[in-house]
Amino acid sequence: QVGLGLAGTKADKVDVKADPAAQAVTLGLTLSGGARFSNGTVSHNLSQWGAEFHGSGGTIEDSVIETPEGIGVVGAGGEGKVLRSTVKAAFGSIIGTGHVAFSDTLIDTRVTTTPQVGVLASTSAGLNGTSATADLERVTILGSNQKPNDAAAIGAEANGAGKTGSVTVRDSIMTGFQNSILRQGNNDGLANVTTDRSVYLNS
Repeated sequence: QVGLGLAGTKADKVDVKADPAAQAVTLGLTLSGGARFSNGTVSHNLSQWGAEFHGSGGTIEDSVIETPEGIGVVGAGGEGKVLRSTVKAAFGSIIGTGHVAFSDTLIDTRVTTTPQVGVLASTSAGLNGTSATADLERVTILGSNQKPNDAAAIGAEANGAGKTGSVTVRDSIMTGFQNSILRQGNNDGLANVTTDRSVYLNS
């Protein structure tokens, strides 16, 4: 079940919070058809998804997405944008198919669970994607200094011929990660990570 579904519509100053007893609520917010969610909050304390872009995607702006044990933002198709927002989750974002752009946003993975990843573009995310792309501009990603096998600020992964996972980072800061970048291409899959004018700090 979904807390709030937006399809070609807008929601402003709305707070979406899943009842901890409502096990059936697996997704806080969905956006499609160019939907827009602004000046709101999504809070989901279970190991689920905070917000999801699908169809032709949409925009999240000036909002807070918090799902400490789950995935903050999921790219499941189309074009998604996250602007001037805060995402707090073990996985800040996973893009399994389509494109998600982040700008002027804080992604905080400092939670009690592991693994912790800021943004991962992966065709192996269970969304049947052949191309998964993330763009980050003026983004800060915070980690809790976990072991390299347990955390990364950004990652790109693709498994299989004709599949591509790509992450591009500009003017951004990544701190609190022993391993800032993860890149893995398997079975002729292509994984690309591009960074420009960005800073990587271990603690």
